[in-house]
Amino acid sequence: MSVIYYCTILDDANFFINQAKGLPVVPSANPLRDRYIRMGILCSWIALEEMLAVSIEEQGLSKAARRVSLRNRLDLALRTLRKASLDGDAFVQARAVRNCLTHPRGDEQPASLKEAVGVFNFCFGAIRDLFLNEVGVRL
Repeated sequence: MSVIYYCTILDDANFFINQAKGLPVVPSANPLRDRYIRMGILCSWIALEEMLAVSIEEQGLSKAARRVSLRNRLDLALRTLRKASLDGDAFVQARAVRNCLTHPRGDEQPASLKEAVGVFNFCFGAIRDLFLNEVGVRL
């Protein structure tokens, strides 16, 4: 019997990104597209942190992962599973997109759909790497 992990917030990220993709290219759709993009990015990162916590708990690493940065927790979990570390450049790039939303300076442009898709793909890929079993997304 195989095990498949599902994460509701990852499903939400996928939903919001697909909603943004489906909007017509007209000026009146831009505010809604921006909202879907923001939610897709934020939900992707929330899903990654949530599933990282599950992976760490399942591996019995909770004590070792306390007070450690997100990047180091990811590396710890992946090392324990004997998997390669995440691409550092992809992590930094995806994190920068998220940080523009969570720590706004006021002079940034809204995130693009391409950036949202990149963040989702990075987070989903990282989540898949955190488990030995399959991770799925419901459409």
